Amino acid sequence: KIYLQNREEISSVKFITASQNWIWYSSKDQGLFLVNRNNDKTTLFTDSNGLKNSSISGLVTDSNEGLWISTNKGVSYINPDLKTVQHFDSDYGIDNAQFIDGCIS
Repeated sequence: KIYLQNREEISSVKFITASQNWIWYSSKDQGLFLVNRNNDKTTLFTDSNGLKNSSISGLVTDSNEGLWISTNKGVSYINPDLKTVQHFDSDYGIDNAQFIDGCIS
C-alpha cells in the first residue's frame, strides 16, 4: 500500500513510472494517480473524469513528461501540466483496442 500526502491510500499499485516533475501510479481498480514531485499535489484520473477505462495495462512517459497509457479500450495520452486526456482507438488506426498487462515499456 502507498499513502499519498493527502493520506489517500493506493491499495493495489499495478505500475509506477516517474519523470523529473511527476510520479504516476496506476492501481488495479482506483484509476491513475499523478503526483507533482515539487508540491506533492495529487490528481486522480478515472473513467469518470477522462480515462476511457480504469483498467490500465501499461504506462510510459515521453520526453515532454507526458504519459502514454494502454488500457483495454485503447491508448490514451495525458498532458500532466494541463491535466488533459487524449484517446487513440480505431479512429487512429489501432485495430485491437485491448492490451495486455506490460504491453508497453
